[in-house]
Amino acid sequence: MMRSCKKCGVSLDHLPAHRIYCGNQCSARGSRNRKHGLIYTSEYMAWRDMKSRCFNPKHKNYPGYGGRGITVCQRWLESFENFYADMGLKPAKGYSIERKENNGNYEPSNCKWATKSEQSRNRRPWSEWNMPDQQHRQGDQS
Repeated sequence: MMRSCKKCGVSLDHLPAHRIYCGNQCSARGSRNRKHGLIYTSEYMAWRDMKSRCFNPKHKNYPGYGGRGITVCQRWLESFENFYADMGLKPAKGYSIERKENNGNYEPSNCKWATKSEQSRNRRPWSEWNMPDQQHRQGDQS
């Protein structure tokens, strides 16, 4: 069943069932988020976090993404709408973005929504992990 905001008509399917207005996202209120109305969705947060992992050296996971040369395709950098058009809604709660080829970039042909258990089967081999503490300890043992 398709639900929509009683003020502006934006779809509420991405919000909890008890909501009848899109709240802070409501274009009828002149919100800065009226372009797509999805800023508080998990899809938007996945897009935002994906970019941060790849381009923000202060992000805790940057070394495993941007630090390894993983980047985001130009189309997805241009807008959330492009990302959303290519990826669509998450199938269910508990899904997150996965790169099919772990050393590949974030781009439509290399990404899908996946569960944690699916993602756990798609990891880099331990030997590829750059672990400074491990290298330091191995050097001390020689």
